[in-house]
Amino acid sequence: MRWPRALRALREPPAAAFAQGDVAFCAHHPILRDLAATLGGAAYDLPRGRAIEVLVGAHDFARRRAAGPARIALQTEQLADAGGSPLWAARLGRELGGMLGRCDAVLDLSPFNAPAYDRLPAADRGRVVFGPFIFPDHAPAFDPGTGPELVFFGAINPRRAAALDRIAARRPVRVLPAGTFGAALMAAIAPAAGILNLHYADGTYTEAPRLLTALLAGKPVHSEPLAPPLEVGRHYLDPEAAADENTRAAVFAAFRDELAARHRLSAGIARSMSLIPR
Repeated sequence: MRWPRALRALREPPAAAFAQGDVAFCAHHPILRDLAATLGGAAYDLPRGRAIEVLVGAHDFARRRAAGPARIALQTEQLADAGGSPLWAARLGRELGGMLGRCDAVLDLSPFNAPAYDRLPAADRGRVVFGPFIFPDHAPAFDPGTGPELVFFGAINPRRAAALDRIAARRPVRVLPAGTFGAALMAAIAPAAGILNLHYADGTYTEAPRLLTALLAGKPVHSEPLAPPLEVGRHYLDPEAAADENTRAAVFAAFRDELAARHRLSAGIARSMSLIPR
């Protein structure tokens, strides 16, 4: 997601945050607000006893107040791929110090973003947790759907358009209208055989929020190469390869039990809170 400087006036968290217990998920951008709403409504066993604000897109918020809830930045942007090549959000690396100035800790969903923090003081680097800690404590069962189609949702650029044309020539693909969020998104996914994930730019990286949507819908992901430790054929499927219902169920279960269960949001928040003085 691109954040032109002229459009990013720093603001306070919105009054209508998405809360679950003592944890409030806050966002301004529509796409990130949808993610915040998903996090606020999923089955998480979140920490209790201290107010926490999770800022989804923390570069869009005002400086840390002198008093108030603990603040954790949920950093979703892709700064580099698994091979270390810079991606479209690499320029946000210059703003990581400001993000840490606005928050008590950062939960960065990609471990391959770690080198971008190397320029920061050691004390700031020590307040960052890396990994796709976004998944629920209680995941649903596999849902086979009612048809063979894959569903794609997200912005379409020339790269994605070419990939969609190539894959649609081999199997049914339904592209959802831009701005399909929340209950409408989940309803549109329900009859599908799986979710199609296409990278916005060349590289090997993992779009954790889209994998979260797939998990909550009970669907396997059919994707271009994802970053380790995810393995094609085990945790996700090649979008151009055929897969019967048993294969799709096995891949969904392996992703749920081997990746998602080890990267629960509740664990990521607990790790982040352990870095914040009481």
